[in-house]
Amino acid sequence: MESYAAAVVLAAGLGVVAERLNQPTVVAYVVTGLLAGPAVLDLAGATSLTGGLGELGLVFLLFVLGLEVEFGVMRRLLKPMFAGATGHMR
Repeated sequence: MESYAAAVVLAAGLGVVAERLNQPTVVAYVVTGLLAGPAVLDLAGATSLTGGLGELGLVFLLFVLGLEVEFGVMRRLLKPMFAGATGHMR
């Protein structure tokens, strides 16, 4: 449980750094995931809990990104997105 607390403290610290650098805090949370994950610091080992938290974090990340995108931009990019997606289908 201490490793999860360390990951939260790391996320909070990187969030403060991101704010001071005028970057979105989402960037800090992604970097926290990279640093706290098994590839670098391995603060939380690969368990079913970390897998579930990772999936939940991905859902929140996509939600926040959805809030950031303006509807007009999404509408303008709709045709190129579908053209690219159907071009990659077999």
